[in-house]
Amino acid sequence: MFSHEATAAAAPAAAPAAPADDASAGRDRILTAALARVAEHGAAGASVRAIAADAGVSPALVLHHFGSKDGLLAACDEHVAAVLGAAKSDAMARGPGLDVAAAVAAASTEAAPLGAYLARRLVEGGAAVTALVDRLVDDAHGYVRAGIESGLVRPSVHERERTVLLTLWSL
Repeated sequence: MFSHEATAAAAPAAAPAAPADDASAGRDRILTAALARVAEHGAAGASVRAIAADAGVSPALVLHHFGSKDGLLAACDEHVAAVLGAAKSDAMARGPGLDVAAAVAAASTEAAPLGAYLARRLVEGGAAVTALVDRLVDDAHGYVRAGIESGLVRPSVHERERTVLLTLWSL
């Protein structure tokens, strides 16, 4: 790649660069479109071209932001895990009135698309989905540990196994 200085020196004067917010807005639109398309059609039925059309951007911009379709799916998986993690952490911090499902729904207007996306990914399986489930289990183990420390959750001799079981049931 070219350094910023070399590019600026070689290029003729042009219009000012788009604000960083435009780039992140485009990236967010692509993620949102990918989540919806995968939820409806599965990963195999969600081409970069179709996702780009849904987001109102070019396929080249999708590849610019994510590198490949697998990179886009990994970003979607990360986004889902982060949204769920934030909602569950917030719910756990609330204490005895814990309602994780309500917290997830309240945390994001994306709750329904995220659930549909996650359901589709789980059905399709594969190494990336295994990594996503491992991430969700690891995150849940952190919530359980925090719950034990706060007195909200009773300790267990088989803490990790309990966390795995509860996570899989919730999925």
